Amino acid sequence: MSRTHARMREGGMQVMEVDDFGVVEGRCWPDLWRGEEHTKSVAAVEEALRGGK
Repeated sequence: MSRTHARMREGGMQVMEVDDFGVVEGRCWPDLWRGEEHTKSVAAVEEALRGGK
């Protein structure tokens, strides 16, 4: 599993308020957030890679 954006569904773009996928394409998922939210997103990706929730 990659930690970067290769594609995004329209619903996900709406929720994240992304109008142009090119802005996030190839970016590391956790790097879209700062501070505590960044820490939470790193933990979520690591949990997913281990097969968690």
